Amino acid sequence: LAQRTPISAADEQAAFDERFLAIQPTLDETSWNLWGKLPALEGKIVADTLDRVADDLPEPPAGHRESRATRRADALFVVCDRDSSDQDAGGVPAVPATVLIDATNGPTRPTAWIASGPRVGPATLHRLL
Repeated sequence: LAQRTPISAADEQAAFDERFLAIQPTLDETSWNLWGKLPALEGKIVADTLDRVADDLPEPPAGHRESRATRRADALFVVCDRDSSDQDAGGVPAVPATVLIDATNGPTRPTAWIASGPRVGPATLHRLL
């Protein structure tokens, strides 16, 4: 049905004009919500790219299942992280990040956050270190 229904120039322009990507952190910045709308071609390219990258990601550990949506979320991060790394390698200076660590809870339970940014958990802190 979709292939037999013509798209008017006005509908196509409306889809383009209504495109958006909203990114909103939760109040405690432990996670971020993303949602949006893309025109047909752009949406297809984004979906295909995320699916292709998701298919190249390592398989989850045995007994652990991940949904397609979870794999796409991981793929989106990989695409953005690669772009950031490519820019750094291409001579664009990296933006320094200051990580603040509060070890008053003891060395095994530090609290950390990025200056002017979100708090980070132990796995992220370990990765940064």
